[in-house]
Amino acid sequence: MATFLWTQKQDMGPSPRCNHDMTFDPVRQKVMLFGGAPQGTRFLHDTWEWDGEYWIQIADTGPAPRVGHALAFDSVGKRIILFGGGAASMETSAHNPLSLVTLGSGKTNTGLNWTMPVHFLACRTL
Repeated sequence: MATFLWTQKQDMGPSPRCNHDMTFDPVRQKVMLFGGAPQGTRFLHDTWEWDGEYWIQIADTGPAPRVGHALAFDSVGKRIILFGGGAASMETSAHNPLSLVTLGSGKTNTGLNWTMPVHFLACRTL
């Protein structure tokens, strides 16, 4: 049986957390991490990327802080989609609609732009 070993690539990166989500962007060849919560504290809304060598924080603001959400890569629109999740704090929970992130074109990052589609602005969870 083969033996596998972990190698720490970097000392800096996202804080330890749970209930976050990650997805792979095949166009840019990077993994994106959004949100989550450190153990027993507030929810996060920071955005990080892993390029296989380094973690880079690309935003510390964006959609509302949340946990239990889903990220997916949209191969048609070449963007990352963030959907749902509980927000606010550990004591209260509100559900969030769809948010999109556009991270530039091709393999270059020309800027982070979190947006909420106009037709979702009026949506509310009852």
